[in-house]
Amino acid sequence: MDQILWLATLQSFAILGAVVAGWSCLRHVVPWPWPRLGDFVFAVAMGSGTIIVMSMPVELAPGVRFDFRTSLLAAAALIGGPMMVIAGVIAAVYRIYLGGDGALSGVVSIMIATGLGILFHVRGRGKDPSFTTIALLSVLTSVSGLFSTLLLPMQAFGKLSEWGFLMTTVMRVLATFLSAVVLRQDRISVKMAKDNLIYRKIIDALPDSLNVKDREGRFIAANPATARLMRAVSAEALSGKTDFDFYPASVAETFRHDEEAIVEARKAVTLEQTAVLPDGTERKLVTLKAPLFGNDGEFIGLITHNRDVTETEALKRDLEGARAKLQTAIDNMNDGMAMFGGDGRLIYCNDRYRQLFPLTAHLRVPGAAFKDLVSTSAAMGEALINAPEVDAWVTRVAGAATGEAVNTFQMFNGRWLQSRAAIVSDGLLLLITDITEKRQAEIETVKSAAEYQALFVHSVAGIFRSTSDGLMLRANPALVKLNGYDSEAALLEGVGDIAAEWYVDPQRREDFKRLMLRDGRVNDFVSEIYRHKSRERIWVSETAWTVPGDDGKPAYFEGTVIEITDRKRAEEEIKKTNLKLLSLAATDGLTGLMNRRSFDEALDRELVNAASTKEPLSLILIDVDHFKNYNDRYGHPQGDECLRFLGRVLRATCRSPSDIACRYGGEELAIILPATTADDALAVATRLCESVRGLNLRHEASRAGMVTISAGVATVVPAEGDPASGLVRKADEALYAAKGGGRDRVEAYASDGAGPSRNKTNRVS
Repeated sequence: MDQILWLATLQSFAILGAVVAGWSCLRHVVPWPWPRLGDFVFAVAMGSGTIIVMSMPVELAPGVRFDFRTSLLAAAALIGGPMMVIAGVIAAVYRIYLGGDGALSGVVSIMIATGLGILFHVRGRGKDPSFTTIALLSVLTSVSGLFSTLLLPMQAFGKLSEWGFLMTTVMRVLATFLSAVVLRQDRISVKMAKDNLIYRKIIDALPDSLNVKDREGRFIAANPATARLMRAVSAEALSGKTDFDFYPASVAETFRHDEEAIVEARKAVTLEQTAVLPDGTERKLVTLKAPLFGNDGEFIGLITHNRDVTETEALKRDLEGARAKLQTAIDNMNDGMAMFGGDGRLIYCNDRYRQLFPLTAHLRVPGAAFKDLVSTSAAMGEALINAPEVDAWVTRVAGAATGEAVNTFQMFNGRWLQSRAAIVSDGLLLLITDITEKRQAEIETVKSAAEYQALFVHSVAGIFRSTSDGLMLRANPALVKLNGYDSEAALLEGVGDIAAEWYVDPQRREDFKRLMLRDGRVNDFVSEIYRHKSRERIWVSETAWTVPGDDGKPAYFEGTVIEITDRKRAEEEIKKTNLKLLSLAATDGLTGLMNRRSFDEALDRELVNAASTKEPLSLILIDVDHFKNYNDRYGHPQGDECLRFLGRVLRATCRSPSDIACRYGGEELAIILPATTADDALAVATRLCESVRGLNLRHEASRAGMVTISAGVATVVPAEGDPASGLVRKADEALYAAKGGGRDRVEAYASDGAGPSRNKTNRVS
């Protein structure tokens, strides 16, 4: 009796494990668009799972049943929090529905277990619970269950043995602990998957090459920038390849030698390398190579960060050339330069100074007085300065002791000159610059500003300027209209905080700001926003850049905004269409069962799983008896309808989502039964035949007078590499035997390989 009790308890324990595992699979397969929706589905799933656990109790004594409802509810509430009240209510309603003398005790135990789990969740502030916390909850849940038993009728206590009482207590503790651990790890894995996706997106967005190689120098991970550097089709195309596949052998050999030395030294090194690409192009790289080792000291990979400094090196060379040219320019100044002594007479001047004054060049010699040169140039009409202005002009230059005196004047040949005078030691330094081009550029600048203003006003794209803190500074008419306003002033007054008032998810503004401050610009930054005035939700794409201030730091952001709501809708429609096509490709259009291709894939997959777990795998092949006669008598449309009925029966016969019902071909159907013994499979097939007979579909061309089926059952515990054809052949032989034995029956293939066995035959009649 104790052995039977143990087996029943372990079976109930396995059911609990199946519920928890089923949720884990559902959680990873189905993405929840909103976190609260996921919490709600979790609560409903755990409530439904509790019903399943309660539906298959262990009978400890006549009339006294035991299950792991409190273990599942406590563990789920610890992970899910207050939302798990829903699961508790579902379980309590079902317990009340079951009735019996223990209904009150059962409801109390459900509420206590749910409440304890929620209490621990709240005290832990929703963080992942420690194993100590889980253990404490497991013990308290089991102990609280003892109190709820006080509500049982007194006669129930007499039926319980001390061994059964102790076993259920220990098993409750163990079940609660393991369920909570599995659900905790499931939640952690979901978080880790999300974090890994974020990290991958960041790495893929890096402008610099980042990759990881194994000890043999093969790429095991790389970002798109690496693919661009290596001239590869994609980052995935690099996997398994080495530098020898992209660089000349001599270059690749050098790189490989450096990497081996770095791994041997077990420390990061920065190198300057020259990469020669297959087309002969040379790229200058600054490379950081860092070996990565695990906690056990085992080598994991060599991380390589390549920064392409080819353009930077070219800029350095250009800068050096510019410095040399600047030195030449100092020796041969383009500006006119003249030095006057304290008495106002010329001491020295360069040739450019004389060239700028062609009519009085012969007078500009050492000893000439500054005032006389100005007066003569004005009198000859060389410098267009009126005579009354000469004295004032000279006075301003002579007063340059307190700073630089600047004068601008026009020459007789239409050119504009600017003089800058500064008092130096016991004299006056005068620099004359031809600013004709500058004045023309100023005119062009004014013209460009007018053109920019026209572009700003008439652009169909929204143009903005804002502070990094989210304050709108400028907005063109297109952006004003996009936000639902009539004027820029109204928009600027209405928008106080872009992050809080514009973005549907304010975190997008933080992401935008982070990228702008890090990279200086963003391209096609897609966000969902509110049309500010009407609060209508729309999608936009931003392309923006930072504008530096005088100190070199970002002063504000500028950019363009375009609405892409239609584009987003089109993308969503494409996703929906693709999902629908995938579903259609795997489903038989007539019966709604999996089609033949899906059957082959599923059978191969389950054979591999069964080989690894050493569990039996069963297959039922079904054939509709005298189906050709049925079609001939009632017509193919009625035959199709018959197959639809049978498809529904197959789906209803499946015991769990792991059972797979398929249309094998024509009127042949099949059910794949993972982890199912030969006897259980035979029972399923027998029940299926009875269900078909229960349809009572008229079939006058059949001896039975109604639609019946024949079924062949085969069961194997496959070894690794066993082909699916072997199991199919055995099931087909059993089916052949069922049809040869008179149809409307089930034949099972003998496990000794001797063919269909008569002692494994079920006649449905």
